[in-house]
Amino acid sequence: MIKLIKNGLLSVTLLATVAVNASKIVTTKTADAKVLNITLTEITKNEVLSIKDTNGVILYTVKLQETKSFNKKFDFNTLPNGVYFLESKQLKEITVTPLILNEDKASFLFNTTKTFTAPTLKVDESIVRVFLKNFDKHPVNISIYDSKGIEIVSESNKELVVYKDYDFSKLEKGNYTVSVSHGDYTFNEEITF
Repeated sequence: MIKLIKNGLLSVTLLATVAVNASKIVTTKTADAKVLNITLTEITKNEVLSIKDTNGVILYTVKLQETKSFNKKFDFNTLPNGVYFLESKQLKEITVTPLILNEDKASFLFNTTKTFTAPTLKVDESIVRVFLKNFDKHPVNISIYDSKGIEIVSESNKELVVYKDYDFSKLEKGNYTVSVSHGDYTFNEEITF
């Protein structure tokens, strides 16, 4: 019985977390169904909001300041029908929400929002530990470059949780770049030995 209660509390906590994260972007329709008011809350410092097409072409972008909210009216009447993406890029996370434009309306598919998180890197003497939650099982590519830009490590992984150790003890001291590509996004971090 206690285990059932604990599992129930864990489920409620997880659902509350999902609800809080999902409520970050709010849209309201106007009289014209292809015009949307978009409001973002809980904005972080240097967050970048973009709208892109399926080829990755940026149609709109703005660097947001750390405030309680951002509100903007978007008129999608001039864009051709199709799929677009609202991208919210923070320091350690990128959230992508599809936007569908058809003849008479614009609508976001919030139930298909994807979040790409930056990996966690921990340096312990000459060992670099890379940890990444990959719940969507997107391809994850890890590359390490020396200070001259020469690739010294390249690996791919599709595991649910990516955890890799890299031993730098036999390499010369200097600056290295750890590059982790997750889905269509790349996170780079500089390390020094």
